[in-house]
Parts: sequence; C-alpha cells; structure tokens
Amino acid sequence: MALVTEIHPDDEMLKFLRASGHPEPLLYGAYLSDGHAIAVTIEHVLGQLGRRLEALPSLLDFASGYGRVARFLSDKIGAARLTVSDVYADGVKFQQQVLGVRGFVSRSNPRDVAIDARYAAVTCISLFTHLPKRTFGPWLGKLAAACERDGVLLFTTHARALDPGSAATERGDDFAFLPVSESASLDVQEYGSTYVTPAFVERVVREHCPGRRVIAHLEKGLRQHQDIYVVGAESESTHNLVAAAFPTLYVDGAQQENGRLAVHGWAARARDRRPVDSVRVFSGDVLLGEAALGVERDDVAAHFGDDAARHAGFDGAFALQTPFGHEVLRVEANAPGEVTRAAFVLPSP
Repeated sequence: MALVTEIHPDDEMLKFLRASGHPEPLLYGAYLSDGHAIAVTIEHVLGQLGRRLEALPSLLDFASGYGRVARFLSDKIGAARLTVSDVYADGVKFQQQVLGVRGFVSRSNPRDVAIDARYAAVTCISLFTHLPKRTFGPWLGKLAAACERDGVLLFTTHARALDPGSAATERGDDFAFLPVSESASLDVQEYGSTYVTPAFVERVVREHCPGRRVIAHLEKGLRQHQDIYVVGAESESTHNLVAAAFPTLYVDGAQQENGRLAVHGWAARARDRRPVDSVRVFSGDVLLGEAALGVERDDVAAHFGDDAARHAGFDGAFALQTPFGHEVLRVEANAPGEVTRAAFVLPSP
C-alpha cells in the first residue's frame, strides 16, 4: 500500500510546526517524520505485549487529529481494520476520504460520546497530556471500556516533573493542569497542558476502569518526552517495556537541479551518538541509493558535546527520472539495534 502523503491545510499539528519556526521546504517532512516515529513506537510497544500491529483485528486511534499517525497505522494494519476519532469533524472526514478508514466524531465531554464497537487495541496519543482532572478519569474509563475483554488501551502523559511552574488552574503533588496548549481553536479550560505522576494514573485507573489495571509503564517512552501507559485486563501480567531507539536524523537540505537530486544532513545513533551504518534515500517507495557517510560536522559534535558525533554528516547526489512535484523524498537512517527513523521531505521542483 502506498503511503498517503496528503496533509490537510487546517491540520493543527502542521500549523504548530510552522509557528515553531520549521522552514517551509522542510515543514511537511517534519510533520511526517513525527507521525512515523509515533506509529513505530506504538508498533514497538504493542509487539512487546504480544500484539503484532499487522495482526490486530481492530484498532481505534482516538484523538487522531487529521491523520498524522493514522496514515502510518493504516499502512500497516489496513484501512478496513482501523477506526479514527477526533473532535475535529473535518479531520475525521479527511481521514475517511483520504485514508479510507472508519471514523466517528468525538466531543470534549466523554458523557456526550457513545463508542458502540469494541477494539483489540485503542491508542490515544497526546490527549491525556491536555485534560483537566474532571475529564481525565471519565475519558480513561470511556476508552478502557471500548477495548475488548483482552484488549489494551495505550495512552501517553506528561510526567509531573515537567510542570513548568506557570499559572495553573489545578496543581497538587500528583497532578497539574495549566490553561495553555498548542491548539489555536480549542478551549484551554478543556484542552490545556497536564502533568501527572504514575501514582495518579494508577489511582484513576482503579477508580474509572473496573476489571482493568496498568500493565505497563514506560517513562519518556514517546520521543523521549511523554510517558507511555498501557491498561489491560486485571488478569494480564505486568510487562516490562523497552523503549524504541531511533537514530537521530536531520535532513538539512534537498535540492533538485539538472535532473539530479542533492541531499545532505546528519544522522547519529541514539545510544552513543556514533555515525549510523547507512542512510538510504527513496523517491516515494523507489530506492535512489545510499548517501555518503562520514562528513565532518563540528556543529553536531558541539550540539551533543560529544566528539563521537563529529563525523555524523551525510551527503548524496542521485539521478532523477522525472523532476519532483508532489513526490515524497524519504530518507532513512539505519543503526544496529535501533528502529529506523525516516525523514520525509517534499522538495520544491
């Protein structure tokens, strides 16, 4: 199945990346890279729970936005087995039309949402990082109840220690809610910034998810920033998760001229900052070739404060059959024992 690269212009994550200062030529690449990394992390965690993503009979991607992650999940599990939901009706419609998945529109209050189907897995990335206490527990209960008896709910939170300490509507030892978020359209009293402890999550699961418990917790398991929790049946064993390690990969530039494509950037292993084993460049799903490695990058070494990263640069030039229009340039870094991270770039023709 060919990866869907179309992005809705109203996608709030795309707008957030733009407002954060990402250069326009690399903006779409940053968006797709983030979505890819999240989807691979979901696949990695579910695999450790004995639930291969491609073998799941059904999956609900809740708070899916406009499909930043769902496009990669759909590519793996198949559109017919994937359902999406979000408060943005246009986002759900976009995913249904472009990805071909099932979908339903959510609401800000869990009491206003009926989830009639049951799923082998429910994923919810970056929603509980934003909820006030009054809806945090009810939403956990709602989503846990949407799982089949042996199904799992995978969700993420911000650790309590990450609380920046600015003005909060609610703040305690185990919970803090600040009325601020990256969304320009949602009410910050309903969708702000939330920070919690594992003890808080455990307590809320006991109170709102009867017959279920936290079976796995991975601190900073998502992009080395958000904590990952998995809620499963009370009878299921506790799982010790290992985080997916992604090579750090940046495409600094991609230019095409006179029938050739030039790509340069840097990539380093996550564990020891040493250069990766290979950097491969694709046009869509067609391999163009491998970039030359070992380019000296004093700036990368200075960034990490580690001389091992000094030769992390790469540079490549490849012949093109046809000029790029809206074709996707995909760059993949590979390192032993680490999950490939792909940077997707849409260079201007």
